[in-house]
Amino acid sequence: MIHYLRDFISLIYPELCNCCGQNLHHNETIICTHCLAQLPVRNDHQNSQNELLQLFWGRVPLKGAFAYLDFKKGSKIQTLLHRLKYQQQAAIGIWLGFQHGLLLKENPIYQKIDYIIPVPLHHSKEKLRTYNQSQKYAEGLALATQKTVSINHLIRTHAGLSQTQKTRMERISDTKSIFTFKNNQNMNNKHLLLVDDIITTGATIEACCTEILKNTPNITLSVATIALTKDL
Repeated sequence: MIHYLRDFISLIYPELCNCCGQNLHHNETIICTHCLAQLPVRNDHQNSQNELLQLFWGRVPLKGAFAYLDFKKGSKIQTLLHRLKYQQQAAIGIWLGFQHGLLLKENPIYQKIDYIIPVPLHHSKEKLRTYNQSQKYAEGLALATQKTVSINHLIRTHAGLSQTQKTRMERISDTKSIFTFKNNQNMNNKHLLLVDDIITTGATIEACCTEILKNTPNITLSVATIALTKDL
């Protein structure tokens, strides 16, 4: 009976793929099977010297770095992330985190993670969006890998402007001193995974890592993101 009711409701209020907009079948979630098969998965978990890790060489010391997808302007991934960030589709972030977590959970570096820490939004922006998209991604990772998410240690102290239209140097300059890390001793000697929804220049992650290392020098840091892009 429940199966028939769900099918009947879907005829009136169809669930649509968040990538292509086509109707989802009853066994599909968030995106359709066709779009799922076309996701530009990077498999960074299989390459310890991947492109994302190299982005931070000489900037901050990272143990590991993992990007789930490649991002290109005008792609279905842009549509997916736009819906996550601006159309209150929080489930997309959890789903993407869970899918990425399934790949990461056997990685030896990831297995040693103690806490997952999402890059925070300023409270004014989070209130406007109703949630932090990076936190939803973190929750999906944690769900797939049985890790713990912490949202009380890394704090964004300034709202800042959107990074979308800024140059590389503007992004780096604007992310200086906008985070603070509250270490109440329980983070000493821990391995933290910083996560963001999308990484372009790495300026935001670098600013977070610099603040964390300043307050807790005996800590190990790794990074994960939904998508890596070179599009500025």
